Amino acid sequence: MRRRRRRRRRRRRRRRRRRRRRRRRRRRRRRRRRRRRRRRRRRRRRRRRRRRRRRRRRNSMTAIFDTMATFGRNQIALLVVIHISRLPLKGKIHKYRKGLRTSRKQICRVKEGREGVRRRGVDQVIQGRESRAPGSGAAVAAVAAGAEQPRGIRRAERALLRPLVTLPVLEGSILSIHYQNVVLCVNYINKLNTTWKAGHNFANADMSYVKTLCGTFLHGPKLPERFEFAGDLVLPKSFDSRQQWPNCPTISEIRDQGSCGSCWAFGAVEAMSDRVCVHTNGKVNVEISAEDLLSCCGFECGMGCNGGYPAGAWRYWTEKGLVSGGLYDSHVGCRPYSIPPCEHHVNGTRPPCTGEGGDTPECIKKCEAGYSPSYHNDKHYGMTSYSVPGSEKEIMAEIYKNGPVEGAFTVYSDFLMYKSGVYQHVSGESVGGHAIRILGWGVDNDTPYWLIANSWNTDWGENGLFRILRGQDHCGIESEIVAGIPRTSQYWKQL
Repeated sequence: MRRRRRRRRRRRRRRRRRRRRRRRRRRRRRRRRRRRRRRRRRRRRRRRRRRRRRRRRRNSMTAIFDTMATFGRNQIALLVVIHISRLPLKGKIHKYRKGLRTSRKQICRVKEGREGVRRRGVDQVIQGRESRAPGSGAAVAAVAAGAEQPRGIRRAERALLRPLVTLPVLEGSILSIHYQNVVLCVNYINKLNTTWKAGHNFANADMSYVKTLCGTFLHGPKLPERFEFAGDLVLPKSFDSRQQWPNCPTISEIRDQGSCGSCWAFGAVEAMSDRVCVHTNGKVNVEISAEDLLSCCGFECGMGCNGGYPAGAWRYWTEKGLVSGGLYDSHVGCRPYSIPPCEHHVNGTRPPCTGEGGDTPECIKKCEAGYSPSYHNDKHYGMTSYSVPGSEKEIMAEIYKNGPVEGAFTVYSDFLMYKSGVYQHVSGESVGGHAIRILGWGVDNDTPYWLIANSWNTDWGENGLFRILRGQDHCGIESEIVAGIPRTSQYWKQL
């Protein structure tokens, strides 16, 4: 009996020890799990903070440098304020806002011409003889010029703002495109016996307005580059998409972007419309809406009428889709273009351009009255979008096989005087980036060229077209080519 009791006691002790050990192990495991979770949470928080900081830095700096690249150094202070005030960002952007003390209403007044930046006041502020109220345009110019210190901005950020402006920022101080000797400029170019002829365009237009028309941010986000397939193709010496696909009327159409920097959107929707027709063998003709892309794409594409990225436009087409829409007041498609055409190039029958700031239209996800189907049922999608390699032969092969493409290049002031011939940059400063649609290629008096459709109406250039030197990446024309393939499966019912 005693032995049995002893054995039972030993067993109980062993069981208790085992239970204790198990409990201790469980507790240790739980502690380890908790520690791991805490570490993971801390790591995630750190990563989020780092990402936010990087985004803020990128957005604040790209806001400044994109504006600088697009509008030049002369108007940078005012435009930096306008650019930053429109970005829905936190952190450093708010510091810039607080430091400059400029409200959106004041910016709009200055932009629309209702409130000016006075020359005398700015000069006196810069020289240190006079002080300005924080909200005035003179204060903005003085901050950018380095004469006044904005509040709430760190030294490093202040140092980045200072070198952006070296000249006084004055309304009306920008040189007009015709200068005072436009006749001399035109005669100078024509006397050079170059491959193109110059003429009088953009009469009485400010350079600031012309820069808004060139609304493409170059060297922006890139689409994945497609594989090369031009090696085995035998390409003709000349090619014109209008003759190759005569059943596609959109290829011959020349649109007008009006007083809005929407060239990036026009070049994209024009090429998309052409490719839908090409890939359906001319059985589906649709004008894809520039209005829908311009107003609804958002910051993925850029800043609407104040500039954008062609790559973002093609990505939006593949991911979200675009509805149909024709020219201004055409009542064609779901959302026709709402900005009227105007005479921003030569004297003609159309009204003069007003509101040279080009306010971006509102994103309305409804078709105009009387149009069917509905907005969501009228969407047209791309199957894939990509950037084309910068080789001359690859670009030619892409157009030859799939239809027109969208390109972008650096516009110089002499290009604005173009009338006919094969354009080559002769003289003048950079105005900004401009997006266009490339239709084909050819040779004129041993000079190879790209055949390009512009979006400045038919009274500019060669009936709305122009030609530019091919094969030398002239003005960067061959390094910013983007394209895509439409999703033809959605048209099977029609076919």
